[in-house]
Amino acid sequence: MTLGPAGGVRATQAPAVPAEAVATVPQTGPVTEEALRAYDQGHTHYDLGEYQAAIEHFRHAYELSRAPALLFNIAQAHRMNKDCPRALDTYRTFLRLTADETLRQEGEEHVRRLSIECGSAAIPAPAPTIPTVAPVPAPRQIPPTAPVLSGPTVVLSAPPAPRSQRATDGVVGLAIGGAALVGAGVLYVWNGRRYEHWRSEDNALTTVDATGDRQSQVDRRQANDDRWRSVQRLDRVTVGLALGAAASLVTGGALLYLGRPAAGARLRVAGTGLLLESRF
Repeated sequence: MTLGPAGGVRATQAPAVPAEAVATVPQTGPVTEEALRAYDQGHTHYDLGEYQAAIEHFRHAYELSRAPALLFNIAQAHRMNKDCPRALDTYRTFLRLTADETLRQEGEEHVRRLSIECGSAAIPAPAPTIPTVAPVPAPRQIPPTAPVLSGPTVVLSAPPAPRSQRATDGVVGLAIGGAALVGAGVLYVWNGRRYEHWRSEDNALTTVDATGDRQSQVDRRQANDDRWRSVQRLDRVTVGLALGAAASLVTGGALLYLGRPAAGARLRVAGTGLLLESRF
């Protein structure tokens, strides 16, 4: 018995192709008998259309005999089993190993055809793009009649919001201005007493007896003149401190006013769910 390509329904006693194109196996020895049995079983499965089982038996026969024609049978079974890449690879292996020109021509024809089929199968056609349509919102239902109002309800505003940074700066400015104003008042009172003392001393020096100590009078006059200049300097400091206190008070008051939480009222119209809010 010979091993040949499984190109169609053939009896196992007849060669699948002409004798010179078929790889033969020696007819003696356990390896040959096992290879022939595997070939017969593969051919039977091939005829029945059981190509995967045929591939396994043809492969087993090839492992035992190394006949290149069995590679052709394996490739044929892969092709009939719609396994294009494996069929193409097996045909190419067969062409590399076979020396039979008849089977070579048929194998080359299969390679050319499968190269095109496998190439087209490797690039699937792009799936059609289905445009996405945004859902159309349902129209707003308008009540046939206006709701009956039970009268508006005035609700006072919520608790005041936390004090802003501007309001905090205003409070600090008012505190600084108040402290400066108090300091200016204290200086004014103290400097006023010093002024009274200077005036009293100045009047006393203008009525000094001519018989008195002249040097002592000069010293007292010099000390009283120094006191007058000190009173004048302190008056300027007091005026400046008062102006600064006034500016700080005005700035702090403005910041406190601008940073105050807004007051207002909310008007809720009963029966409609409307909420009108006014801030002032």
